[in-house]
Formats: sequence, C-alpha cells, structure tokens
Amino acid sequence: MNKKIEELHEENVHLSIKCNELESYHENYQFAKPTEAEYLKNVLYRYMAERETLGKEIVTIAKVIGTVAKFTNEQLDLVIKKEEARHQTWLGVNGSMGILRSTKLNIRRTGNIMTGEKPTSTLRLDSGKELVYASESAVKSNIVSNGFSQLTASHTQHSDLESGIYEGGLKVWEENHLKQDYFVGKKVFELGCGGALPTILALALGAEYAVVNDFNQFVLESFTSPNFKLNRIPSEKWSMVPGSWSSLLSDEKIQRKGFSVYFFDVIFSTETIYNEQNYVALHDAMDALLSASGSIFIAAKVYYFGLGTSIAAFESFVKNKVSSKSMSGGPHLQVYQEKC
Repeated sequence: MNKKIEELHEENVHLSIKCNELESYHENYQFAKPTEAEYLKNVLYRYMAERETLGKEIVTIAKVIGTVAKFTNEQLDLVIKKEEARHQTWLGVNGSMGILRSTKLNIRRTGNIMTGEKPTSTLRLDSGKELVYASESAVKSNIVSNGFSQLTASHTQHSDLESGIYEGGLKVWEENHLKQDYFVGKKVFELGCGGALPTILALALGAEYAVVNDFNQFVLESFTSPNFKLNRIPSEKWSMVPGSWSSLLSDEKIQRKGFSVYFFDVIFSTETIYNEQNYVALHDAMDALLSASGSIFIAAKVYYFGLGTSIAAFESFVKNKVSSKSMSGGPHLQVYQEKC
C-alpha cells in the first residue's frame, strides 16, 4: 500500500511539473482565435501520448492540464472531443475495406445573433469538403420551438445517452473521409443517425436517396432535419424514421415508401455498439435492410470504458450469427475491420 501511495505521489509531482511547463508555454504564445491554439494543444497531445492512457483517465488529465494552462471552454471542449476520438475505429461490413480514412477535424462556428440567424458549426474534412450542422445553442432552440419540453432539453444537456430514453443523437461523433465516387447512385440508410453527417456527405457525393433513423423524434426534428437543410440537400432525396431498430423490421413508414428487405446499398451506423443488449436488434435491422451486394460502415470506439463492450465483442457476435446462418443457408453479414 505504501509503495502504491509513493507511486501516486510521484505521478502527481510529474503532472504538476508538466502543468507548470504548459502554463509557461501559454504565457509566451498569443493566438488570434481560441480554436487556433494549435501549439499549446500539440504540447498537450504529446504529454498524454507519453502516458499511454486511455478512456476516462486521459480525459480527466486533459481537463486538469487545460484548466492550469488557461484553456477557454471552447478550446478544452475541442481537445477532449479529439482525445476521445483518437481510439475510434471504423468497421466495414460486406466488402467495405478501404472506403473510410481518418481525418483531422477543423470545427468552426458561424451565425449572427443580431440578425436572428441561428449559429452553425462546420466540419471540414481532409478532402476539403465541408459539412454544416446546427450548433448546440441552435439545437436547444429547435427543441423548444418544435414543441418538445424544456425538460427534454435540460435532460440531454449533460448526458451522451440514457438507455431507452435518450440515445446520444445530439452528439456529433468524429466523421471520416470518403472516396468521391463510391456513393454515386447508391441508396443509403443510417441507423442511429444523430446529426446524419455521413448520410449528408453521401448524398452530396451522388447517392440517389437516403433514409435516416434515430431513436428520438426530437433529435430528428431539432438536429437531423436542420442539418439536411443547412447543407441544401433536396427534401425529395431523404426521409426520416424515428424509433427503435426492432421496429424497423415491420415499420409501416418504411413499407409505405416502397422499400423492402435487402433494399439499401449502404448502411451507416455511428457509436451504436456500446450496449450489448442492442446487438440483436441492430444486427437484424442491418441484415434485413442491406442489399445482397451492399456495404455497412460502423464507426465505434475500440473499447467502451465502464460499459464492458468493445469492437471485438460486436465482431464476435456477428461472426456467431454468420456461423449459424451459414449452416442454414440464409443470408448473412461478413466482418472486415480497418483501424484509423
């Protein structure tokens, strides 16, 4: 026990020294805009990389260092989001190898409060392509103006998800660079869409039509729909379906649109494998909606700390499904993995 206490003390001293170094860096460098403090952030990244830590611990360290180094809230928020995304992986299902690549994010906010224009954020990809999405303040305003309760707005403010109530649809997870010609003429479905940025990009790159699904109706109306409009995607090229994944297998909303099983060429799903209890519904929805020659792209973290789930767990689940369906001769998904 004494040895452990000594180790923790040494670690604390080391952290204090690093924090003092960062504070001196901050005093010697001036930045025109908060989000352009790249030098200071790079020092932070190098320090955290040396520690070789993951998950909540590294985020806590980021908060400590960011506070001592006098980060603004905007700087600190961006740093933490980028750190959380460092351990994110794209899974490609059914021959999707090589389509997705990691990207560096450059997020900027626009809008004119004086004219009443709602502020937006812009996601810039390495390819130069930009996607615009509603900012946090705009989403909160939309939630209220669309008739959802103020309680709903406050409930989602401090939580990424609450199982069965709110499934994280208002958070923008890190998106990736896509091949320019892959989506031309494709029919796209996104499960657990949130902001639906992958689908919006696919439509901008030539996809024929898209359907997006999120667990929460208020997410679709207050966040998803505005993002399509901000990116000038024609309304006839997309539609939204609320509800759980299990409901999609018999949802009349989909049937009325003329869709059937094995209809979609591309399925997106971002940050949806954090709960093993949802694996069956997620897998079955994908299996039912995907065309025989289609591809599925799943974005997920390698490990979900505190939840006990991981990419490996989902891979194992799908492979077991593949084995059972192969024996019965039915259609099935195949798993390919590409790390960013």
